Amino acid sequence: MNTDLPVHPRTGLRAVGIVGGRPVWPIFGAEDNPPAPPAGDPQAQEPPKPGPPPGQPTPAPTQPPAGDPPKEPGEDRPLGPNGEKALRAERKRADDMEARLKALEPLQKLAEALGATGDPGAGKSEIEQITERLANHEKQLAEANTARWRAEVANAVGFTAEQAALLQGNSFEELKAHAEQLKTLFPTAPATPGTPRPDPSQGGQGGTPPDLDAQIAEATKKGDIKAVLRLQNQKLANAKL
Repeated sequence: MNTDLPVHPRTGLRAVGIVGGRPVWPIFGAEDNPPAPPAGDPQAQEPPKPGPPPGQPTPAPTQPPAGDPPKEPGEDRPLGPNGEKALRAERKRADDMEARLKALEPLQKLAEALGATGDPGAGKSEIEQITERLANHEKQLAEANTARWRAEVANAVGFTAEQAALLQGNSFEELKAHAEQLKTLFPTAPATPGTPRPDPSQGGQGGTPPDLDAQIAEATKKGDIKAVLRLQNQKLANAKL
């Protein structure tokens, strides 16, 4: 044994050699003469760390301090005034867009009810389709109302089908006023004195059938102008008999 090698101050063991100017200390349980580490091995350049002295417990490995994990570079950096302003503007824009979409839900249901296809390649937008359908519905409703009002006025003043066709107006009042003007042009023939008024309750004894007025009223209620005029002509024909 080489007595020139240093002795460890804690373990009292003598170094087994000198590598790189530093002593190599023996390891407990190792051979007395371990093989020399190969030249150029970086692990062999560092001597093993000395263990604790006899009777002293081995210290537990140190744990990293508790808390948040280490942050990556550039993570959770402050946005700054400009970044926060841009973030608030983006959130406001998203809220406004959501409010607009919610406000358009009733129009979407109306478009589906009216049969809007929503196909931009069809040539018309959904708004144009809805507007056109509403205009058609309003036109049909106005025509039906005018026909019903014309039938009611013609029945009230006793016009024939030809006279009723001359009535003009967009409301019941206008049609009624025009009928009063036409009455001066088409005066009704005075009733023959002494002619008894037909009794509807007598059934087949002549005169107006008992249900003819009811049929005229029903056709007027339905707005069936053709039926009203036909029944009025029938009523006038029966009155001449």
